Amino acid sequence: MKVDRSDSPRALPTYLRGLGLLLSGTYRFPKNRIHETVVIEDGRRFRVFKNAVRKDAGMPPVQGVFRVWFHSNTSAKFTMFYTNFMMPFFLGMQGFRSKLWLINDETGDFGGIYEWTTERDAERYATSFAMRLSKMRSVPGSFSGEFFSVDDPRAIAGRPVQGSNA
Repeated sequence: MKVDRSDSPRALPTYLRGLGLLLSGTYRFPKNRIHETVVIEDGRRFRVFKNAVRKDAGMPPVQGVFRVWFHSNTSAKFTMFYTNFMMPFFLGMQGFRSKLWLINDETGDFGGIYEWTTERDAERYATSFAMRLSKMRSVPGSFSGEFFSVDDPRAIAGRPVQGSNA
């Protein structure tokens, strides 16, 4: 995953913006996908344990997707709790639209599927403070991330079924 770090989002302004958006009700946390199984192209199965969606009335359609996979160096319970504190770091980023938090209950591996307004927004996340923290909290060698267009076949995993309001 090659990324351009020249326009990496700054941590504090992004966090504060994300906190403001969170408190303003710009995001909702629907429960309808909790416990849903997401199967990715290599056959691994993950359970959705949290979902964040920006209220997107009037926004352009999603064009970029970023996925991350890792094994945490802390317990699954702590990692799931810790996500609450990390949220504003990406909620405040330009173009963030939604995220599914995932866990493989058999292996303890975690995943995240993020949707962004543009592919460039998805690429920018790869250089963010939130991403660097995730890498630091991962077992060495277990972290991988990828970004691609919403039209890429890999983007199908985790996307809501057409016509649902997830």
